[in-house]
Formats: sequence, structure tokens, C-alpha cells
Amino acid sequence: MILILHPDGHHTWTPFEAPSDDCLKQLDQLQRIVGGYIELVPFSHQLVAMLGAGSLPDQRILIVVNEEGLVRDLPTNPFIPILRGPIVFVSGFVEGDMTDLSPEQTTWLIERFDVAPEPSHVEST
Repeated sequence: MILILHPDGHHTWTPFEAPSDDCLKQLDQLQRIVGGYIELVPFSHQLVAMLGAGSLPDQRILIVVNEEGLVRDLPTNPFIPILRGPIVFVSGFVEGDMTDLSPEQTTWLIERFDVAPEPSHVEST
């Protein structure tokens, strides 16, 4: 699953529509979500510190935003007020493939942003 934090304050958990080896389909999905060209932002230790969010579970959490969010005057996102428009969290590296978030990343994001998945999206163990 990937996490979308919307500027109106709600959130959505959704799976990638394509496997990690189909970059074009993933790009298309991400562009539809953010409403334009994408920009990949590593979820850095500096950003985590600014949010007072503790420490990262690992270095593979990426934030995807609209590259022109500021220029197009997209609404500020209440979850991370320095970003505009929808914010998408995926697992991956800026230089590599992107995948669904791992269970550890999902748990970390749920705890930091209070964004539990809908009951229908909770996988049983």
C-alpha cells in the first residue's frame, strides 16, 4: 500500500496499480494522484526532526509531491505544512524502483500521522 495525505486533511491507503518493474505505469498513477509532474523528496532525518517525528524506520521512505505545487498555488498540506497539494508516501530510493510501503514503514507512518488504514485495508496475519 501507499499512503496519500490530502490537503483537505483526509488520507487514503491504496496499492500501486503496477509492479515496481513497470515504471511508466507507476509514474502515471503518481501523476494522477498529485495532479501533474512529480517531484521525489527523500523523507530525511532533517524533515523528521522538523516534524518532531522521532527517527525513521529506514532510509527508503520517499515523499512524492506535485513538482509545481508552489507555482500553481496548490493548498498547503496540513500534515506537512511546508508541502503543497497531495503528499504520497512510497518505499524506494530517488535513483531506483518504488514499491508499496513495508509493514514497518506503514506502522511508522500510522503512528506519526494518525492515519490508520480503513478496516477493509487491514491485512490479517
